[in-house]
Amino acid sequence: KQIKKKISGKKLCKINTKESLPISIGQCSQLPKKLKIMLSQDKIFEYDPNLSISNGFIRKGIQQSESDYVFKESSFINSYIELIDYDGDSETFIKEELIKPLLSDIKYYQYCPTLHKYFRKKYLTDEDKEIIVKKYLNKKNIRETFGEDNITELRNILNKDELSIESNEIGYIYSLIVSLKTYIDFLESDEEKKDEYIIPALNSISDDKINIVIFEKDDEQVKTKETEHIDSNKYCLMIKEGHYYEPIVYRVNLLKLQYEVKIISKSIFSSFEVFEK
Repeated sequence: KQIKKKISGKKLCKINTKESLPISIGQCSQLPKKLKIMLSQDKIFEYDPNLSISNGFIRKGIQQSESDYVFKESSFINSYIELIDYDGDSETFIKEELIKPLLSDIKYYQYCPTLHKYFRKKYLTDEDKEIIVKKYLNKKNIRETFGEDNITELRNILNKDELSIESNEIGYIYSLIVSLKTYIDFLESDEEKKDEYIIPALNSISDDKINIVIFEKDDEQVKTKETEHIDSNKYCLMIKEGHYYEPIVYRVNLLKLQYEVKIISKSIFSSFEVFEK
C-alpha cells in the first residue's frame, strides 16, 4: 500500500540539551548521553552542540498523549508518521493505513502471527457474534479467501447459542477473524498503541518496508528494544522512555545547506561520511 507524503519546507529547529522525554512539539534535542556514546555521537556534540557544521543524530518533539491512562494520541504512531513524512495525523493513519487495508484483504492479517496471539479472545458476546456475521463474514475478500462453504458453515455455528467447532480449518478461520475483530476494536480505542502491536501490521501492509529500531531509555541506561524486523535495507530510529516515543533523525550540513535524513540506508549515506566529525 502506498502512503501519502507531506512536503515540508520548515526551518530546522535549534537543538537543546534536555535528556528526558518528552520534548515539546517543534523542539529538537540531543540524545541521552548513553545513546550518544552507543551511536558514536558524544565527541561531535562536545565540540558542536548545535550541529552548526557537523552531522549528527537528534530527537524531535511530537504530539504526545496528555494522560498516562487514556491515549487519545499514539506516541509511537506520531513518531512513525514524522519519520515517513505522512500527510495526516495519527487518527487518519490508523483509519486509512491500518484498518482500511486490514479489512480490505485478510491476507495482511494472516501474515501477522504475533498479533493473532496478542489479540486472541476466548469468549464472544452475542454482540461480537452478530458483528462478525454481519460485518466480517459478508466481506467478499473473506468469502473468496476461505471459500463460501466454510463461511456458510462458520455463520451457522455463530448463529447458534452454543459455540461448537469440530473442524480444524473452521477453527482456524474462526480464531483468525475473531482476532482481527479484536485488533480492529483495539485500533479504534483509546488504549496505548505500543510498537509491538503496530509494527507487525506495518511490516505486512506497507509497500515501502522500513525496519524500525527503538532505543529504550530506563533511568540512565539505554538498550535496543527487541522489535519485529523485515528484509529491508531501510531503517528508521526512535527513542522510548515509559509511555513516550520520539523520532530520531540525522541532521546533515552539506554545502551550506542543512537538512534531516529520516529514513536511513547505505545508499543515502553514500554521498557523505556518516561520522566524519
